[in-house]
Amino acid sequence: MVTMQERPKPNSIPPSIETAERSVLGGIFLDNAALEQVAHLLTAESFGAERHQRVYASMLKLSERGDPIDPITMASSLASMGELRALGGVDYIFTIAGSSASTAQIVPHAKIVADGARRRQLAEICEATVQATGGRDATPDLLLRLSESAEALAAPDEGGGVVGARAGLASALMRIQGAYERGSAVTGIPTGFEALDGLTAGFQPG
Repeated sequence: MVTMQERPKPNSIPPSIETAERSVLGGIFLDNAALEQVAHLLTAESFGAERHQRVYASMLKLSERGDPIDPITMASSLASMGELRALGGVDYIFTIAGSSASTAQIVPHAKIVADGARRRQLAEICEATVQATGGRDATPDLLLRLSESAEALAAPDEGGGVVGARAGLASALMRIQGAYERGSAVTGIPTGFEALDGLTAGFQPG
């Protein structure tokens, strides 16, 4: 069984998501108009890598000013704010700019980035719930907060999103509450967090 110490940190970024982040940023450098295709899907905080967050935020600022989004313009803008060196210098910006040879897949890649952000938020919610189980809050209250947080993450997006999140969560919580009242152990898929499994009886269908 994977222990808490062996489990990746919530803010760690899987290689596939980091590659998608670089692809999105590279695509915008390649074709500035591509920013309009992903701006409704992503904020700077959607990116897991801090440097990617800064690059995307800079892209948004340049776009708002009507300036071209290219490595030289971005480097000049970041240097004026004293952020260029911390980002990795001009070489890093040129590296990101060369991360994509096409914008054909920029929307699917942006959705991967957005999903990665939701997964990190979900991991943080789970970690916070595990910590809260050691407190004095009643189990039904913890379950309610967990469901509300999860439902917020299940908001539909243009790619189809999650259908029937409210109904699905309500059904799952009824099963979880029933298991709790019966004193059942894990009835769903184990989360890997012993305290959270004790609270939710594992991941439930729906």
